[in-house]
Parts: sequence; structure tokens; C-alpha cells
Amino acid sequence: MSQLDANGYNRFDLRASKAVGLGMRRVEFIAQVFNLFGTDNLGIAGTWQENALSNSFGRVLEVQPRQQAELAVRFTF
Repeated sequence: MSQLDANGYNRFDLRASKAVGLGMRRVEFIAQVFNLFGTDNLGIAGTWQENALSNSFGRVLEVQPRQQAELAVRFTF
């Protein structure tokens, strides 16, 4: 077994939107959830410790956010 950290990237994103017409204008309601199931994904590109003399060589030093959500309203004229 390797002593280097490894991570299978697993993420599920979901987006829902609803557009409503108001005459010549349109309003769109948007809801998004990123990493819906809260999977731990190690590191972001370039966060591996690559210095062989470091005590944390081969370790991932950062974790991506578990879950994030976004609500938005878009107006079209």
C-alpha cells in the first residue's frame, strides 16, 4: 500500500431553475447545490507537498469545500 495520499474525485452537483414571463420581460429563479452529498475530496490542483525533504511529503494539504449552495434571480429585458 502506498503511503502517499490518494483521492478518487466524487462530486454531485444539482441545478434547478424556473422561468416566469412578465409581458416583454422574464424572471428566472435559480437554485444550485455543489457537492450535494458532502463527499470529502482532497486537494485542489497544485496542493500536494512535492518537497521530498518535508515531513509532509506526498500528503494533501487542503480539502475542497464539502457543500455549497447558491440562490439567484435573473432578470431578462
